Amino acid sequence: MSNHMFANDTALTAVNFKNNHTSYVYPFVFENCTSLPQITLPSKIWYVSEGMFHNCSSLRTVKFSDYTAANSMVSLV
Repeated sequence: MSNHMFANDTALTAVNFKNNHTSYVYPFVFENCTSLPQITLPSKIWYVSEGMFHNCSSLRTVKFSDYTAANSMVSLV
């Protein structure tokens, strides 16, 4: 993932991390994703970066959980 990768995607409602190797999410990745109500991050995430959820006005829940390895790092629903 890169800085601002999904920023301003107001239609984004779910993110599925499919790779247990993800340990860092870059700054402002989900900035202004105003329709994202919740997110579950892999337990290997060791740092929640600056502005990661800036202005995610619908976001109510952030969870950490384990995931099994898969082919892609992120899939969008």
